[in-house]
Amino acid sequence: MTGLSATWPSRWLMHLFRSRLWMQIIQTSGARIYGLTISLVTLSITAHYLGPEGRGIVAAASSWVGLAAGIGNFSMGQVVIHLAAGKDRNEWLPRTLGTLLIIIGLH
Repeated sequence: MTGLSATWPSRWLMHLFRSRLWMQIIQTSGARIYGLTISLVTLSITAHYLGPEGRGIVAAASSWVGLAAGIGNFSMGQVVIHLAAGKDRNEWLPRTLGTLLIIIGLH
């Protein structure tokens, strides 16, 4: 019984880390950490380059980019999934791509 209880946690952990869900969670977390690191480096370089008097420029540019991203991201992923669920690609893809191109053209 002692041998079984000693190997059970290690087998369970190996199975856990081999599972597809955990690999996707680890990959997503890694991508977010990478993006955060790149943002931090970019912010540091920009702040150093512009100095104290350039902060308003960065704030204005960031606000406009954030506004455009927010408008363009009004649950678009959920809408596409809803349109595509259980349907043939030719039925939903042209209309969805046309709408996406119009939205991109407005920005």
